[in-house]
Amino acid sequence: MHRDVLNYVTVTKTDFIVTTSVDGHANLWKKQETEIEFVKHYRAHLQPVVHVSAGADGILFATISGDGTAKVFDVINFDMITIIKLGYAPKACCWVHQKVKLCPSLQYPNESHKTRLYDGRGTTMNKSRMNADVRLDSLALRGC
Repeated sequence: MHRDVLNYVTVTKTDFIVTTSVDGHANLWKKQETEIEFVKHYRAHLQPVVHVSAGADGILFATISGDGTAKVFDVINFDMITIIKLGYAPKACCWVHQKVKLCPSLQYPNESHKTRLYDGRGTTMNKSRMNADVRLDSLALRGC
C-alpha cells in the first residue's frame, strides 16, 4: 500500500500495525486471526517521517517530521486526533506516562539539547503548549 520505502513498522498491544514511509505517509493495519487487514491511509507529513512512538497502552501513536510537526493518532478509532506545531525540527519522540497524570505526554528533544513535553491528546486549549523543559543530558530515554 505504500508508494515509497518503509522507514518504521510498529506493532501495538492492541493488535494494530502502523507503517510509515519516507514520503510522509502512515498506514494503519489490524491484525486478524489469519490475516492482516488494511484499515486507513494518512498523508501525515509533507516531509519524511523522522521518528515514531506508540503509547504503552497501544491506543496512541505519534509521528514527527522535519516539517516541524507531530501528528497523534488514536489507533483504535483510526483517527488523527492532534496536530502539534513544534516550531523546530524534532529528532525523536517518546511517550511519557506518569501515575498522577491522566493524559500521556509526548517528549521531543530539540537542537538546543532540551526535551520538551507536550500534551499528547491535545486536551488543553493550546495544543502545542510546552509543559516543561528538561535537560536532555540529564535524562536517559528508554524504549523510544
